[in-house]
Amino acid sequence: MLRKSAPDLTSPTCRRRLRPLPKSAIHWVTVAEGHHLGYRKTTEGPGSWWARLYLGAGRYSTHHHLGSADDLAASDGATILSYREAVALASVWWREERYRRASGSGPAPPYKVADACRDYLSWFREHRRGIVRTEDAVNRDILPELGDFLLAGDPDQGVLLSRPLVRSWHQEIAKRPAKLRARAGEVKTRELATEDDQRKRRATANRVLTVLKAALNFSVDEGRVPKATADAWNVSPFKGADQPKVRHLEQDEARRLLRSLEGVDGDLRLLAEAALHTGCAYGELIGLRVEDYLREIGCVQILDGKTHARRRVVYLGEEGLAFFAAQTAGRSQTESMFLRKGKRWKRSEQDRPLRQACERAGISPVIGFHILRHTYASLYLMSPGADLPGLARQLGHADTRMTLRHYAHLAETWRAQQAQQHAPRLGL
Repeated sequence: MLRKSAPDLTSPTCRRRLRPLPKSAIHWVTVAEGHHLGYRKTTEGPGSWWARLYLGAGRYSTHHHLGSADDLAASDGATILSYREAVALASVWWREERYRRASGSGPAPPYKVADACRDYLSWFREHRRGIVRTEDAVNRDILPELGDFLLAGDPDQGVLLSRPLVRSWHQEIAKRPAKLRARAGEVKTRELATEDDQRKRRATANRVLTVLKAALNFSVDEGRVPKATADAWNVSPFKGADQPKVRHLEQDEARRLLRSLEGVDGDLRLLAEAALHTGCAYGELIGLRVEDYLREIGCVQILDGKTHARRRVVYLGEEGLAFFAAQTAGRSQTESMFLRKGKRWKRSEQDRPLRQACERAGISPVIGFHILRHTYASLYLMSPGADLPGLARQLGHADTRMTLRHYAHLAETWRAQQAQQHAPRLGL
């Protein structure tokens, strides 16, 4: 037997098409799991809105009357309700009813954006990686400005989150100067001087918006907030913000930088050369131990900084093999491969000496350490016979989509080389 489809209650026109039901019967739709909104059709006058909760084992709560439907007159938000207003009012009752049944006490407290973020982060820690960046986005950009807005509850208890609020907040993040690392109690910012600076801020705003949407959608999936409420955060991200302008060094520039680093910071010079041989990020390199160089296989194994599990191996060229052999010769297997003044490298210790070396080498604008990863990828792709899937594996990308996103301009060169090498030769 075919299952009956749920009735469409969203407009007066749709409700007029509903078939009559026996006296006092109700058309029900599921708004969230166990949360049902009902419409009772009458032969005379407007229909009425109802709500109920599923209690399990085939049992339901007592039907709760919400108000009249806007079948014959425009809604007033109080006694005459549109479908969306009925869902919003039902969500208040659902929360009250769940709380009352669970605690046996009075009305439930309001459910705010801060509550949704708290519940989402609790789930995120158990099921996802990268909690630090997500927590930073929540604590720095979401909670200070949106944390107190209501998602569900009595409007008398606070202001409901709305789409204009979210849109204004999203746009404001993109306009703020980027914050720089500073001593405790200090706040340093960098003005949005160039077009790429502005693009980066829009990309940051999009990432934070994604975190907010994930947290609020999680609250909908968990039944804490009605699905109809999701319209409040249906804000579009900035377009084109995630298309980076990837910079890389030419071979001559890379050699000049290494020579300059020799006079500025010899320890950083070794770290920079390791990046050029492997394409590894700063955090990956400073986590390497001597045992991570596998001489027999000709590769370096990279430790995942989040899970501390072996993530991938990076195979080395002839110069890379000689470099890592020299760095590990005669050393304890458990010792950190790269040290700074005899101690392990710390976060961001590379920034200042790298800037000084760029200025001495005449490299302008100065680069960050991550540009060395882009340089490795660029030189790899421009080599004869280079393989795009192979580069993706070297860099630790799940597939070639991320590689193409960053190195699309170089990928075209690679495609041209592949076509010249493998295109059919007809002998005409």
